[in-house]
Parts: sequence; C-alpha cells; structure tokens
Amino acid sequence: MQTPTSCPTPDKGRCATKEAAQAVAQRMRLRIGRLLEPYPCPCGWWHLATTPSPALPVNAVADPADVARLQTLQDAEFRALVSADARGQAPSSDRLALRHPGTLARWQRMLTELHEDIKDQLAHRSEESTPGIGDWRRRARRYGQALTERSHECRTLLAQAPPAQPQPTQKDLRRLAGEKAIDRLIAAHGPEFAGYLAQECAQLGAALPRHVAKYLPAEAA
Repeated sequence: MQTPTSCPTPDKGRCATKEAAQAVAQRMRLRIGRLLEPYPCPCGWWHLATTPSPALPVNAVADPADVARLQTLQDAEFRALVSADARGQAPSSDRLALRHPGTLARWQRMLTELHEDIKDQLAHRSEESTPGIGDWRRRARRYGQALTERSHECRTLLAQAPPAQPQPTQKDLRRLAGEKAIDRLIAAHGPEFAGYLAQECAQLGAALPRHVAKYLPAEAA
C-alpha cells in the first residue's frame, strides 16, 4: 500500500483493510456502547465513521420534487436539514436531494458554516468546568467530525458533477427569438420573403440561401 496522502481526517485512526476496521469497531463498541461504521478514505486507508447513516440504495436518484423543495428552503430550515444529515437522522429522500448536483454548492457552504460554529463553541467553552461539560465536548467533537466527513463527501460529489451550463443572457435570448421569428415569417410568407431577399442579394452580388431559393419560381432561382 502506498503511503497515505491528502487525508481529509488525518487525526482519525486508520486501518489497512475493511476487516481490520470492523474488528476495531467491535472493540470500540464495548468501550463506547455503539457500533461505528468503517468507510474507505481517498487517502488509501479505512476509517470509522462517528455518525454512521444507513446506506442509500444503489443507483438511487433524487426525486426532482424533493430537490426543488430543498432549493426553496429558508437558510434556517436548510441548516437544520444539513445538521440532521450529519447526525444520521435525515430521511433518505432528503439525503438523496442533498447529494443532487443542484444542491451540492449550498450543502457545502452550510457544512462549512456549521463546522465553524461548532469550533467556535468548543473554543468558547474550552475553560468551562461545569457538570456535564466533558460529555458535551465529546458529543461536540463527534458532531464536528461528522461534519468533516460530510464535507469531504460533498467535495467528492462536486468534483464528479458535470459542469454547470451557463445561463443564456438577454442578448442571447433576443437573438434566438429573432431567428425563430424569421423562420416563422419564411414559413408563412415564403415566396414574398424570398422575392425581397433575392432582390437584395442580387444588388449586393450575394448568393441566395438554398433554403430560401426553394420558394422562388424555377426561372427566378
């Protein structure tokens, strides 16, 4: 195996195989009371996910209605959904819609905001010694790690997504409208239009387009 490079979570434990990661997960289950989920990392190693989610169906496609709904959510609602996904609590329909090319950029921005927020909370409460603060810090770090994992997944999907097609400008749309209007004019008044165009072409010494010449009498063409 090559030396791991560019690991998105270099502070996590690593295993060479899925089987080894599963064995570690079983040992950790006895200590923390929950079974973590192995996943392959682009760095070449296997890590354990802190917030496992049920695997999405193979080749599952997001419902366009769900994608449209997520695109119209207010920021607070979208933030709550992204947080629920990171905690493994979002429904499959919303998870699929989050991973659609049309929502990836917003998902990535919200993941970054949530990660910065949890980092600020940890820093703000770093000196706190109230009862239960240790448990809160553990949960906050697990949540932050889950956000990191989701962010890496999102970046991978963004890299695989087809490039967005540029939106036509008003100038482009007007030109297209003009071309279509000319086509309709030729279809409705072919001989008349062809006669005018033939005269103008003759004066300029230009050849008459073949798709217009068909409207002229044979002797005129």
